[in-house]
Amino acid sequence: MKGSVRCHLACIAVLLCIIGCSEVNNIADSRDGSASASFEFEEDVTSQTRLRLMGVTGSVTITGSEEASTVQITGERIVESKNDADATQHLEELEVRIEKSSGEISITTKQPQHSDNRNYRVDYTVILPNSFETHVTLVTGNVNINAMENSVSINNVTGFVSLSEFIGNAFITSVTGNIDVSATLPEDGTFHLNTVTGGIRIDVPRTTSAQFTAGVVTGGITVSGIEYDVIEDDPMGMRATLGDGGGEIRANVVTGHVILKGH
Repeated sequence: MKGSVRCHLACIAVLLCIIGCSEVNNIADSRDGSASASFEFEEDVTSQTRLRLMGVTGSVTITGSEEASTVQITGERIVESKNDADATQHLEELEVRIEKSSGEISITTKQPQHSDNRNYRVDYTVILPNSFETHVTLVTGNVNINAMENSVSINNVTGFVSLSEFIGNAFITSVTGNIDVSATLPEDGTFHLNTVTGGIRIDVPRTTSAQFTAGVVTGGITVSGIEYDVIEDDPMGMRATLGDGGGEIRANVVTGHVILKGH
């Protein structure tokens, strides 16, 4: 289990590079002013099969729809500053950029490299075909993915990550925050879930088939509602086979708990 924890920490080190590339908003002693503007985009889907969203601070909610033939992007740009006039003046520096290629639609937050004691935030809501592959990168904020049926990859430094009514492969890395996955693992599918401080909760059908590996440094591991055969169980981790072991579920936490529950 020590090897899996070391690997987990290496993944976290890569994620922390995100902070080095984008200055996180400073904590101001007083921000009495604010300015905001809503936005709305709708992109036709032709050959695109992948969404890539790269944010800094704010919430991200992505919902899949079987009927959707476009990608609908709505939300709000917000600047908090010392007064309303300053916030309004700098709101135009906070941008949402949409780009399309033959295979991908990308959404990117653009903001000043130095916040100068202002708080820049963009909240996103996206509705898209549920067959899209989804990639999300965020520094601070919560990420909610609902009703998608393809692979999802999420890198989030600080905030809660939730997958619900999900079918597909999931790769989630966080530094501080809980990870909550309510999903169906495909045959031979993969869940890789990693956080430093926080809990990981995995809710899957009791018929799920996978090799389950969990590692913790400080915390615990609980498995309930699903039949499993233990391969290895020690204070820092657990390995077990669920069903015939066709897929793979890995969950690693430095400080927190891993809970696997069948339903």
